[in-house]
Amino acid sequence: MIWLNATPEQPVTIPLIKNALAAVLHVDVNAIEVVDHLSQAQGKAVLCVIYEGDGSDFSQIISIYPQDGLNGPSLLEGGSQIAKFVQTAMLLPNDNCKSRCVCTSPRTSSAA
Repeated sequence: MIWLNATPEQPVTIPLIKNALAAVLHVDVNAIEVVDHLSQAQGKAVLCVIYEGDGSDFSQIISIYPQDGLNGPSLLEGGSQIAKFVQTAMLLPNDNCKSRCVCTSPRTSSAA
């Protein structure tokens, strides 16, 4: 099941997102698989699908699917930690907010 959808302000590289996810989810970097389509999944502990945009701000979409039983922080806390690690702001969905999204900043690491 999906844990997090995030849209970084600046495109994030595969090695950087793998290191961020390893730190936030407390898994080995080799347990993280990064693909560009769900059909390419090979069954690692964490699947990360990166939909590349056109390179402009907020055009890349990152979807993260941890295996059942792998518990990460809350969506907002996890997104804030990832934003801080990759040093770019991120848009995150927030169903509890009228605007339906929240921007996290690597400078403050708190949701606005």
